Amino acid sequence: MMRGRSVAKGIVIAAVTLAVAWLHSAGAPARETGGPAIEAQGILVSVDSDAEVFTIAGEAGTQEFYVTPDTIIELGRAKRIAFRDLANFIGTASVVLSADTGARQDASRVTLLVMPFRDTLPGGGRDHTP
Repeated sequence: MMRGRSVAKGIVIAAVTLAVAWLHSAGAPARETGGPAIEAQGILVSVDSDAEVFTIAGEAGTQEFYVTPDTIIELGRAKRIAFRDLANFIGTASVVLSADTGARQDASRVTLLVMPFRDTLPGGGRDHTP
């Protein structure tokens, strides 16, 4: 049973690594929010809409990030979403660029590692924008 868990963990790590490499070929970097830029990778495990906070669990443990008005949240490289929609993606591999401002980590860019699907939105809705 432990070997199966190790294999599954290895597959997740490999998938996140490949997705990160794919995303780094994207265009401009996120705008910095005040501290040194830090990149964290992991699985989105919780979202608190009232406090505008989310957490990811990864190799560095569980990390908490705060959302600011400048935070960009995107599905892959294709579509930006609002923070209120982030809870729909709990369990999704994610990459977070943040600035460590001392007391907290402010997320500047959150990229959810999903495959792009044209004309689809969370909850089965259709996106009819050009």
